[in-house]
Parts: sequence; structure tokens; C-alpha cells
Amino acid sequence: ASVYHMKARLPNTEALLVDPGAITNLAGDRWVSRVARLAKAHGYDVKLSPLERKINVEGVGKGSQQCLNSASIPRATAIGPMSHFKTPVVPNSDIPGLLGLEELKARNCLLDCKRGYLYELDGEYQLNAGPGTKRHVMQPAMSGHWMLPIAEFAKRTHYNMNMQ
Repeated sequence: ASVYHMKARLPNTEALLVDPGAITNLAGDRWVSRVARLAKAHGYDVKLSPLERKINVEGVGKGSQQCLNSASIPRATAIGPMSHFKTPVVPNSDIPGLLGLEELKARNCLLDCKRGYLYELDGEYQLNAGPGTKRHVMQPAMSGHWMLPIAEFAKRTHYNMNMQ
């Protein structure tokens, strides 16, 4: 997984990797430094502060690492008002800024994976899905991740039970 994160960059700008598989936001210190240089060139500052409690992270970068600081990074998207991306910072790391599930939920986001759209919804929405659409219901794990159950063999009733 870390190979994906290390290569996840856009050629001419810095960006957040939308990662609903990450519970919280996360970023490597080298990514934070690059974004800080871009922000500074436009009159904005990145603010670093010590975390009240150290955070141990695994599954990104190299083994288990400890975050001691947090960053508040100006977030200037092409539309909408300026905001801040707040994240723990992994030292000595190239991990890009990961936009995690907690913030996606807090901002009431909807992902359109086919077209590459991230919608920040103001309130509820209506989805007009085409014929044949299947709505899978995910369940939250104890860790906070969304899980798609795939061993519901006894509950299958609607679709053909024989896989070819």
C-alpha cells in the first residue's frame, strides 16, 4: 500500500489523496513542506503544533511510526471558500495528504468514482440511479472503517446463486 501512496502525486500541483480507507487525515512531513512553500508564495502559512497525545500509525510508509505534530494547511480548491486541512504529520515521510473517512463524513461527502467527482453536500440528497442499480449496504467495523460484507451466502435470495 505504501508504494501507491508514494507515487500518488499530480504533475504540476499538490493534492489530497481521497482515502476513505484511512479513518483520519494523515500526511508526511515532506508533503507538508511542499504545500507550505506553495501556500507561502500566495501569502498563506501552514501552522504546526505539537499533538496533545502521540499517535502511532501503521500501514503507510515504513512499519510503525509515531506522529508528534499536527499541521493546519490552507486548502484552496478551484471552487468554494478557503478552508484548512488539519492532519497529524508523519516524520521523515513522503506520504501525501490523505483525506480520511472522518473528514469525508464531517463534510457530508459523496464520491462519484466513475467521473472523479467529490461532492460536499449541504444537507440531504436524492440519487436518481438508473435501472439495474444495486445498492450495497456497508457496515462499520469496530475500527471505524466501512466494510462490505461478502459472506452473506445464506441471505442471498434475489440474484442467481450460481457463479460461472
